Amino acid sequence: MKIPVLVAMLLVAVVLALPMPSADAQPNVRALLDQGRYREAIVVCNRALGKKPKQAKLYYQRGFALANLKQYPRALNDFTEAIKLNPNCVGALESRAHVYVLTGQTQLAILDATRAIILDPKTGRNYSTRALAYSDQGKYQNAVDDLTICLRLAPKYALAYGNRGFAFNHLGQYERAVEDCTKQLSLDPKSSWAYRQRALSERYLGRHNEALEDLNSAIRINSAEPASYVLRGLTYRSLYQAQRAIEDFNKAIALSAENTWTYRYCGWAYNELGEYRKAVDVCTKAIAFDQNDAVALATRSYSYARLGNDELCVQDCCAAIKLDPKNVDAYYNRACIHKRRGQFDKCIQDCDQALAINPSEHDAIVLRGYANTILGRSADSIKDWKKAIELNSLDYRAYASLANLYCELGRHDEEIDAYNNVLQIDPKQDVLYSRGFALGEVGMYEKAIDDLTLKIARSPKNSWAYYRRGWTYGRLGEFQKSIDDCNKSIELDPSFTIVFQARGWAHLMHGEYLDSLSDYQTSLLKVPRLDQVLFANTSSDLKQAIAHAIDLVHACLLKTH
Repeated sequence: MKIPVLVAMLLVAVVLALPMPSADAQPNVRALLDQGRYREAIVVCNRALGKKPKQAKLYYQRGFALANLKQYPRALNDFTEAIKLNPNCVGALESRAHVYVLTGQTQLAILDATRAIILDPKTGRNYSTRALAYSDQGKYQNAVDDLTICLRLAPKYALAYGNRGFAFNHLGQYERAVEDCTKQLSLDPKSSWAYRQRALSERYLGRHNEALEDLNSAIRINSAEPASYVLRGLTYRSLYQAQRAIEDFNKAIALSAENTWTYRYCGWAYNELGEYRKAVDVCTKAIAFDQNDAVALATRSYSYARLGNDELCVQDCCAAIKLDPKNVDAYYNRACIHKRRGQFDKCIQDCDQALAINPSEHDAIVLRGYANTILGRSADSIKDWKKAIELNSLDYRAYASLANLYCELGRHDEEIDAYNNVLQIDPKQDVLYSRGFALGEVGMYEKAIDDLTLKIARSPKNSWAYYRRGWTYGRLGEFQKSIDDCNKSIELDPSFTIVFQARGWAHLMHGEYLDSLSDYQTSLLKVPRLDQVLFANTSSDLKQAIAHAIDLVHACLLKTH
């Protein structure tokens, strides 16, 4: 979830609360405004102004009614006329500032609100209005400062607590945001906006169940507000309830079909469910609304990749990057296609681009580590796996990849440490054979046998585990156990050449020379296209073992004759 999208959902709900005209306004108009009868109020103001046009209060009142009907240009004209007739009309200045915020003219809003504060520094609402403009400019600390003054002057101004909570959220002070929203709800328990705002804070704090409770309350109060469904959908998504998230996103779309970000969120959730075709469909709808929607393009590119349509994936990635050169997802998704095509240099280049934008993009680091490993760039690969672990200490896959690389490099002590971390994170991970192998390589034979025995218990038909345990028993001098394990391995896989070498060595050390020679010869014969030339190039260890076996057989035969 990204804050800027939620700003769009939440800020509008805040600033629509325009101040009511002061009690000294025209009595009959004031009553109509209090009742929300804005069109009737406008008619009354029109009549009065037709008779006596230079009445600042009537322009102010009519502007207020127009603003509540969202006729902002006309409202601004009336507020401006009221200020011309009475430059000290604080209400008109403050109301015009509100409308300036609503129409994105925040600097003008700050100027008007500041003038209102100078004229009337003891009315908290003036500070609240300026705070809205500061929030819209991203000056959240300024907003907090103004709202704190406002609440000192008007401690029961409920909306000001919510506005300050909004600013605290953007400053990362989520607990203080929760406190302010809770205070607002104590003063105004029917504020769906306050529940939604507090839910946002709870999400940032990782308290998703509390957020759900608040969002359920917000929806009970106002079931026609799409933002509540969107935020609840995001919360369900955080709780890995993608189907319920999709249901909420679809409700939000039904209420407000033009909000493209809701389609994007729905696309993400469909991707998480593996319903990639549906993800493509909703993202395509978002793009139909806005062809420059880089996020929807990047989301759809992921769906295409999962559907095996690499070309469309790359097209979407390229389009997203052209629209938004800082779209991390687009670079990452394209890197995945490069990897699948075996274009590892290009894969690394796209990962580099993603990480230049966001150095903490874990998936890009993992992907680059894989590509570097394939290209034999061991040092770079090790750096990537370590960085991935630094970002996510529970990423057992990064530890396992690091262990594999250490194995290839013969750095078995470090390999063992990495596998220890894998099993500490998830004891069910299938790395016992690998750790047992590494333990054997560093001479820790008893521990190796423990791992391999457990592996065999879990996978009794694993010929490799029997072979490696047999090899390890041989190193401990337990040659009969070694032979028994090799026999089991060969029974499971008669074509497993290397086992004959291990058993041949055990027979040799056990004094069974003819069996040893037979196993060594079998191991050679099982190698495809083996001939005398290949035998001449066989590793020196194997040749020496065979020569040793032959010598011992000859010696044995001489003794028996």
